Amino acid sequence: MSSLESITEKVTYLLWYKNPAKFFKDIFGFIPYPYQAKVLRELTDMNIKRILIMAAGGTGKTILLAAHALWLAVPYARIMKRPVSVIIISGSDSQAKWLYEYCKKAIESNPIITRLVEGEPLISKTVFNDGSVIFAVPNSLKAIQGKHCDVVIIDEAAIAGDFVIRDALRITASSDIDRIILSGTPIEYSSVFVDYWEQPEKYKEWQKRYHWSAMDCPNISVKKIEEAKKLPPEMYTIFWEGLPAAFTETLIPLDKLKKCSMNIHTEYNPDYPSIAGIDWGWRHETALVIVQYIDGIYYVVYENGWKEMVFEELQEIIANLCKTYNVEVVYADSENISENQRLESKGLNVIPIHFRSEKTRMQTRMRMLFLQEKIRIDENMIKLKDQLRRYNWDTKEYDDRVDALMLAIRKENTEEDIFYTVL
Repeated sequence: MSSLESITEKVTYLLWYKNPAKFFKDIFGFIPYPYQAKVLRELTDMNIKRILIMAAGGTGKTILLAAHALWLAVPYARIMKRPVSVIIISGSDSQAKWLYEYCKKAIESNPIITRLVEGEPLISKTVFNDGSVIFAVPNSLKAIQGKHCDVVIIDEAAIAGDFVIRDALRITASSDIDRIILSGTPIEYSSVFVDYWEQPEKYKEWQKRYHWSAMDCPNISVKKIEEAKKLPPEMYTIFWEGLPAAFTETLIPLDKLKKCSMNIHTEYNPDYPSIAGIDWGWRHETALVIVQYIDGIYYVVYENGWKEMVFEELQEIIANLCKTYNVEVVYADSENISENQRLESKGLNVIPIHFRSEKTRMQTRMRMLFLQEKIRIDENMIKLKDQLRRYNWDTKEYDDRVDALMLAIRKENTEEDIFYTVL
């Protein structure tokens, strides 16, 4: 290799290191989608250790992971002057094959990278001449047993399994890079991958979260998306919106939740009084939901939650919010007697509710209101919608905002609202 070639390659490594979107284009021959470029750019910050990518099917997640793995093993490793080991674990054999083909194509189509490979790129292992290595393996204990790498990437994490996800901590434990990426479409609702996504406050270590739907993908036509909308709601949510949905019996049918929240913006109307519901918590959230009943419809105009907060400060916040929204009555869980009394001392009309004895009735009433489309939730109330999406008759955690909503809408407003049938 001539000295001129050596200088040229060093400049190329630096350009790729600083601009991973250019690296993507140079190795695959086309410009990455905007969301792919965003992920590649932001993950140049190696202080980001835990990453979740949840997205619709067929939107370029796998090729993105291949590009990031190669960026780590080639330009990053060359600039940092240290080898980097990456293991990409796929949820299935076919997924592993696709990912390997992306890596192989990139290596073989770029002469600079081709010269860096020791021998031939193998299906399960590609070794570079500086000691960097990429393992691209299917999900099996045999494939990952004894592996210790700088980076773990799990492709289609929802079907890879909870054991593999948790075992990633062992694989990167001794590395100073210690990066773990979970990516996929949320095919399996009862998975650790979905839990990590839906409970960001519980799993704060997952610093970066990325999401995109089929609508964000330039390669998917509007016609295809309109056709997909005829699918069952759960399938559309999972595969086209790239969001978790339970196929099991949840309290609120997903299609009704969408109708009551999609493209909807709720605003406080000062001409009407408001009703508040409070579910007290400490390690779990204290949740506050404020609604207005206008022309037969409940509008959720405010919702929020606070954890491990000094109650005196929280009392002031809640009292001020109730006065701002002209709340005429506050329905609160009766178990926390002292907090209800303190809130009442601030001039609020607090009515304690024995939540446990009324829970089934309130659940049934909430379900009826959604079925009759008599409730509206702002589309930006993400946490409340997430909790409603997974809430069932027996839910016992990650339900604080739903409980507060049930309290806020518990009172029948007209005789025709009174019901006793199980819907």
